[in-house]
Amino acid sequence: MQTALVGMYVKIGTDVFPSDFLEPIQVNGNQIYEFLIRDVRCAIEPETADRDAIVYNGDPAIWYLGTNEKGGYLQINNHVSEWSFGQSNWERVFEFISMLNKLAIFNKPQLNHLSSLLNEGKQAFDDMYDIPSYLNVKQSGLSWTKRTTNTKTQIQDMIANVCYTFIDRGFQIITP
Repeated sequence: MQTALVGMYVKIGTDVFPSDFLEPIQVNGNQIYEFLIRDVRCAIEPETADRDAIVYNGDPAIWYLGTNEKGGYLQINNHVSEWSFGQSNWERVFEFISMLNKLAIFNKPQLNHLSSLLNEGKQAFDDMYDIPSYLNVKQSGLSWTKRTTNTKTQIQDMIANVCYTFIDRGFQIITP
């Protein structure tokens, strides 16, 4: 079985995303696959006056790689892809899986299942905060409609407004 040096991490809340791959490690396809399909258990509807918090099953780690609003990274051998606030996206995760596939890391059923999870997530939401509502609707057997605005877009807009304010006041914005 093929192996690769793999690292992956996203910042969720107070670091609740599993840290198995926080530091890159040499792993095989089964280890990567099991990590990506594992429930993160971050799909939580907060408690209200009427009920306790609800934690939904069925939120695989792979969904958070494409939807988190904070930073993260994916690494395969020497190829590293990092992002910051509001920059996560599904395309990066599709590319990650594709690169692993080119290295013959996954077997066909694993690749098909990961692709299915990615497609389901991409069609349903772009924002990790929609995952609890999506799972609630899915588990209720109702129809889901993808939201057109999301937290990542709001963060990007907020950052752009801060930058424009500094520029208007005579500051120069330098990005690395």
